[in-house]
Amino acid sequence: MTAQNYDSVTLRKAYPVRVGDFVMYCESFRAEGTADFSQQSTVNGDTVISSSARRALKITVKGRIIDVYQPLRIILKTDSFQSAGGKCNVEYRGLVFNQCSVENFIAEDKGDDYIYATITLLTSDTAHEKEVS
Repeated sequence: MTAQNYDSVTLRKAYPVRVGDFVMYCESFRAEGTADFSQQSTVNGDTVISSSARRALKITVKGRIIDVYQPLRIILKTDSFQSAGGKCNVEYRGLVFNQCSVENFIAEDKGDDYIYATITLLTSDTAHEKEVS
């Protein structure tokens, strides 16, 4: 493997993630889907799944936010979403997650030219591909 090929595997581009009306440059993106299942025992001792329910999709984005004029605006926006029960849309690499609620956020100013942020969102909506116009 050449050094150039190795770099293409080990170096990761920070892809933009649109969360509501601000953009993060993603260092880590995680989508976590779960479901609940009810199980029943049958007369002969077997087990069957009698019902299931999809739980909300949990999305966690870690990255950097660059806002030259209001670098800590992320705190105002995410705090506002949480306190007012607001919803926002998330777009990442061609996928769209609608009607997301902010479950948790962390914003850190470490003295760099950007803010480090982690945002965890929940949505009961199904993810879909962004329409190309």
